[in-house]
Amino acid sequence: MSKNLKTENDSKLPGAEQNNTANKPVGLIQKYNLIMEKYLLYILAGLVPLSLIAVFGYAPRERVMGDVQRIFYYHVGAAWVGFFAFFIVFVASIQYLRSENSYWTRLARASAEIGVIFTTFVLLSGMLWARPTWNTWWTWDPRLTTSLILWLMYLAYLFLSQTLKAEEKSSQNRLAAIFGIIAFVNVPLVFMSIRWWRTIHPVVIEIGGTGLSPRMIQVLIFSVITISLLYYQLLLMRLKQLNNESRLKQLVNRLRRKR
Repeated sequence: MSKNLKTENDSKLPGAEQNNTANKPVGLIQKYNLIMEKYLLYILAGLVPLSLIAVFGYAPRERVMGDVQRIFYYHVGAAWVGFFAFFIVFVASIQYLRSENSYWTRLARASAEIGVIFTTFVLLSGMLWARPTWNTWWTWDPRLTTSLILWLMYLAYLFLSQTLKAEEKSSQNRLAAIFGIIAFVNVPLVFMSIRWWRTIHPVVIEIGGTGLSPRMIQVLIFSVITISLLYYQLLLMRLKQLNNESRLKQLVNRLRRKR
């Protein structure tokens, strides 16, 4: 009887295995997420309007490109969040291969979905910015090309993770995790492309400085922080949904076995 009670308590953690040591990081992450979930939405309700005011009211007008340059603050912020989201996929995939706790597959999937959304925004905002400055919507520049490949790779990862029925076959989960690790190789490639190859894409951050005015730097940092917190909020919401789906599947499977 006590053995059954222990199993039921352990299973309260979505995707938890019976190895308590492997589940400790998951439990700590979930406790921290519950705390942040209470306050983060209110913080964003203040930061998002302030970010818009900073971009369109506080940041100075760029001399050459004019107001279209204001896309830059969200373009860079979204690119950073896309990179970070794919880094989370990378880490979560490694953790799954180490522990085979399905929580990590759900975290990787949630982060990949949000990363793809932000990378889509990067590509579209880049096209809107390119038209008046480069006189073309798209060019096969190294930065643009590698970014498109990155976007396609994580789209493929999402298709793979959704068709593998992650809660049923651990061998297929491992395949998705391996793909998530390999796909991350393209992230540093995208970042370094404007430094390794000849490109028309500007280099914003260099060893010698940024080439931005102090107010531009302040607005850029504020925008990056705001978009990063927005990513975290979206991650919490999507992860909660996936965890609930996992609980529901576990409950349905138990009912079927009792029959």
